[in-house]
Amino acid sequence: MLEWLSAIPLALWLDQAGLKDVLQIPVTWQQNTSRWVVHADSRVNLTGLINPYLNSWSQKSPGQSYHGIWLQSGESVLFDHQGTELFSGASLTKVATTLAALQEWGPYHQFTTQVAIAGELNHGVVEGDLVIIGGSDPLLVWQEAIAIGQQLNQLGITQITGDLIITGPLWMNYETDPATVGALFYRSMNANLWDRQLEQQYRSLPHDLPRPQVAIAGSIRAQAAPTQLTPLLRHQSLALVEILRRMNVHSHNALAETLAESLGGDRRVEELAAGFAGIPSDEIHLINGSGLGVDNRMSPRCSVLLLMAIQRYLQLYHLSIADAFPVAGYDGGTISDRHPPQYSIVKTGTLSTVSNLAGVIFTRDRGLVWFSIMNQGWDIEGFRVQQDELLRTLANHWGGVSHPPEAIEPNTQLAASLRTLGDVSRHQILW
Repeated sequence: MLEWLSAIPLALWLDQAGLKDVLQIPVTWQQNTSRWVVHADSRVNLTGLINPYLNSWSQKSPGQSYHGIWLQSGESVLFDHQGTELFSGASLTKVATTLAALQEWGPYHQFTTQVAIAGELNHGVVEGDLVIIGGSDPLLVWQEAIAIGQQLNQLGITQITGDLIITGPLWMNYETDPATVGALFYRSMNANLWDRQLEQQYRSLPHDLPRPQVAIAGSIRAQAAPTQLTPLLRHQSLALVEILRRMNVHSHNALAETLAESLGGDRRVEELAAGFAGIPSDEIHLINGSGLGVDNRMSPRCSVLLLMAIQRYLQLYHLSIADAFPVAGYDGGTISDRHPPQYSIVKTGTLSTVSNLAGVIFTRDRGLVWFSIMNQGWDIEGFRVQQDELLRTLANHWGGVSHPPEAIEPNTQLAASLRTLGDVSRHQILW
């Protein structure tokens, strides 16, 4: 991948793809230094604006060496304070998981869960077993299982005389133990077993189908799928880009871990993400896909390059980074109490001694300004307030914008069924 990047200028690649070249990064790989060579803009001097924040942060931690900043616009590095040094990435790790997942599957990919029976169907009664065959869907939750139960009722199925068989890589509500997953399915498909939580999930569904009534007489078993099966339906997940958006808006650790496991683990995530973004191997080290634990480490420049690579990739599909990350002023989640510039797209990363923020702000004079601010210390709330304040200061310095540029607007044309949990239109009837 590095050889490919050095052989084909990014601007030419984007031109050939028929895209507006809004994010070109003309860089050169230097094997002897393991560094990207980008151009510092000598006309930009932000020392007076940023040094007060660095000085303030150094009073909250042992010194400025505990903080890193990288600002970049196109090919220009606007500010660099320890931008290539390793810091605890916290949930900025999910940016790497996002890029790796997009590279592996593509933004419109849907994970498939199949439902079949091992036996005969007579007048709504399955004389045999109900079989759920997993396909690594990381966002198979209450609403999706309820919708499967409703679809079985639509097919006329109300009773199972045998067992519920769980097979394949099947997870539900972020649980991985087959017995637990089976018990969750068992309850979801039979409203007689619901508690208040399941009743609330039912009321959130986008349709008015009756509560499912699929009574299973037998037990729950985890095993290989029986050889003689009659397929009933194929359940397709939400689009991957929507799954990633939910993961990043809420910084959902279990969802990130499930995706990383499906990708092959932390090493595979690191390989896919760093390879596509062209990140030096000494600027990223992951131990999982979520960022839990201080040993997930990356440089501020690394997180910026990951985000820019995601934007370039999504443009190929007429999407943007706003389709995968929270937008200030529109989304809640981890930024519900944050105040970065309006329309900025950000990802937070927080541990007990870590406060990170990375993303892109929009300015009149510098266009898209990609940033990463990584703070280490105990004053997490103080870091958050000053991160937002610094971004607003920079936005004011370069001039604000009244609306986001077209290249960064979310794609409102993504079908509702690909964004809505429990939508039965994502079922394909096989029986």
